[in-house]
Order: sequence, then structure tokens, then C-alpha cells
Amino acid sequence: MPYQFERVKNMKIKLLGSSTCQVCQGLEKVLFNVLAELDVDAEVEKIYEVDKIMSYDVYAIPGVVINEKVKVRGRAPNKQELMTWIKEEM
Repeated sequence: MPYQFERVKNMKIKLLGSSTCQVCQGLEKVLFNVLAELDVDAEVEKIYEVDKIMSYDVYAIPGVVINEKVKVRGRAPNKQELMTWIKEEM
């Protein structure tokens, strides 16, 4: 029987990007699909303010921060990468 993850709460994910960035919007869709597939109840915040994005040492978007750990800068991760990072934070 495959391992079942417990429903996780209190995970915080920040998507650093722009409301007009098509790559950022695609990343958001993939992220929500991954969260649903893993049954993770995370708080997802979209951050568009340049000063806040730069406070994470992210100078190219998109970026992903999970539980205050920067996981990627300047590119959209694939589904498997997101799954791995979320599992690591569970």
C-alpha cells in the first residue's frame, strides 16, 4: 500500500512574481494541482511587490518560497520539483 501523507496544515507557500507574468500564472496552477494531489492544506500567498520579492534575494521571477525557504529563483519549477519540496517540508 502506498504511503499516505497526513493532511498538513500550517505550510506557507509564497509565489513571487507578477500578475501579468504568464509563467507565474502557469506555476500557480501547477502548484494548486500538486497541493490537491498531495492533500496538503497550505496557505498560498502571491507576492507582486518588488521590494518584498527582493527581500528574499530573488531578482528574477518567478520564485517559490516554502516555509520561508527559497526553493527556486528565476524559473518555474516542474511538478515533480514542487512535489519534492512540499514533501520535504511536511
